[in-house]
Amino acid sequence: MTKLIIQEFISARSVIVIISWIFLAMAIAVVGSLYYFLSSLDRLAETEIRQRMNLALKIERLHRQELLEEYSYWDEAYEKIVVEHDAQWIEKNSGDYLLEKNGFDFSVAVEEGNQASYLTKNEDAQRLSFDEIMAQGLAELMSMSGKSDSDTKAVSGYLLLGESLYLVAGGPFIDEETGAPRAGSYLALGTRMDNEYVNMLATNYQLFELKLDWIVKNQPHSMTLRSPMGNQIGRFSWKPYSPSRDIIPAVILVMAVFSLVIILVTRHILQKEQANRTKYEDKLYFEATRDALTKINNRRYFMEMGNKEFHLYKLLDRLFTVVVLDIDHFKEINDNYGHRVGDKALMHFTQLSRQGLRESDIFGRIGGEEFAIVLPDTNVKSAVEVANQIRTLLVENPLHIDGNTIHMTVSAGIVTLNKQANFEVLLDQADKALYQAKGCGRNRVMLYNISTTIDTL
Repeated sequence: MTKLIIQEFISARSVIVIISWIFLAMAIAVVGSLYYFLSSLDRLAETEIRQRMNLALKIERLHRQELLEEYSYWDEAYEKIVVEHDAQWIEKNSGDYLLEKNGFDFSVAVEEGNQASYLTKNEDAQRLSFDEIMAQGLAELMSMSGKSDSDTKAVSGYLLLGESLYLVAGGPFIDEETGAPRAGSYLALGTRMDNEYVNMLATNYQLFELKLDWIVKNQPHSMTLRSPMGNQIGRFSWKPYSPSRDIIPAVILVMAVFSLVIILVTRHILQKEQANRTKYEDKLYFEATRDALTKINNRRYFMEMGNKEFHLYKLLDRLFTVVVLDIDHFKEINDNYGHRVGDKALMHFTQLSRQGLRESDIFGRIGGEEFAIVLPDTNVKSAVEVANQIRTLLVENPLHIDGNTIHMTVSAGIVTLNKQANFEVLLDQADKALYQAKGCGRNRVMLYNISTTIDTL
């Protein structure tokens, strides 16, 4: 008996149905993966902005606590304010130095029995009174300082005074010799968080449409500010950043073809992002203070650090010297070789310049091809040696690139702290000496001198 073998084939209809089901399954997988991917990015972006906001407020608080600590360690300030109540000294040093030079809106000192030693205010804070400041949180800040484990007992918090929010840093005066807090004394410095302050935060920390309102409302994408008593007194809010709106078209196209790859890449990105959170915060701070090309201090951070060091060394009556350097004929390098080579020339100059600098020196790029160095505890002779070392290194080490040898020189101007009113004046005088060096033939170092205007070195 013969066995009948029947060959069964899949019909076209069946193939279409199978393919349709496959595509349907793929579509569900793609849509699910796309939803997961974009939702994760949106959540990640929101978390990133919130952490950036936390980082911004933390940096601002610590910066003001550092300024407070610098002043509270000054024994003369304690004697003049708490012991002698020297009104003229207080007006000059607490009014001019703390308010005008460091951007505070009010300064207040408290002595034994919670009595006011003084209260200095600028025009924006004229309506403030000592009793209001104490009642709205300063008393609690003083209590927080007493419980602090830090050596300086410096703390900070937010106070709602009138219709304005203030960031206030406070701490006791410190004995310079023993390092111990002085009982019965307290100093507080307040900064008004106005529109200018909020715009500064938004710009420096890339916070989109940042707003501050002292009328607390429940809303998403916001952060509550509390007084030292724990009361809600204000709220920062910002515009949420949603990457999904920008990348949906491209992601849909890519995921339609490479859905599995996208899922794996997405998981890898999320895991890597989670692992590198701390690294990203450090990178954010680095980018906010460094020049993108040369990786040294940018102009904003250089001026901030220079101002701080200037006032400190002026108060201590110590040596403080500034050198301004400008690469000679730099425009010809750009014109003859192109901006790419010009960028390499700037990096080459920066690397050579840093060889002879100390860790305490402040080196920054303040213009296109113009650089400046703050040399603390350095006399004119040593500053000239530093400038000439840089000048000599640049002459002896030309830039070799693309088969070309580019010889470079630099001119420098030097000025030392004498009776200048502020750091900007000091920098301007060094700049004048620099341009005198340019006018005398370049590739040289000149010293600014008040009596003779310029000395060639």
